[in-house]
Amino acid sequence: MNKYFLFFIFLIFTGCAFNTPKISKSINFTAISPLIKINDAGFLHKISGGDKIELYKSGVLVLELVDKNGKICLNGACDDELIFNQKFFKNAYYKGLLSEILNFKPIFNGKNLTETNCGFTQIFDGIKYEICGGMLNFKDSKNGLKIKLKELN
Repeated sequence: MNKYFLFFIFLIFTGCAFNTPKISKSINFTAISPLIKINDAGFLHKISGGDKIELYKSGVLVLELVDKNGKICLNGACDDELIFNQKFFKNAYYKGLLSEILNFKPIFNGKNLTETNCGFTQIFDGIKYEICGGMLNFKDSKNGLKIKLKELN
């Protein structure tokens, strides 16, 4: 009986430990796309195998975007990355694009990358992507898409 009780206690305390984020940052996130239009504050979490954005309005979770293991889930509805890209960006582009954006990395293999004093800029095919310190701006003028992400202190 005592062994079962200890095992039960072990499960309770370790079950939540596997879902805890590795790193969390406070952010302001804006996205204007055919799929969503939102501008709220929240958190960018680095989780095992990917990234997660949680946005809140008046303390209520209004958006959860999870990019993990080849799937992207928006408020619990999951799609393969290329299908999500088609819906969100209006173009399938390539797997890993959203992850590169959320991690402030160059996109499209660094195409037309110009380093600046605080980060870099990429401009090509109607896309303008800028990273400067804790600020990210992505604009696709052909498809009417904007993403802004600002790290808050």
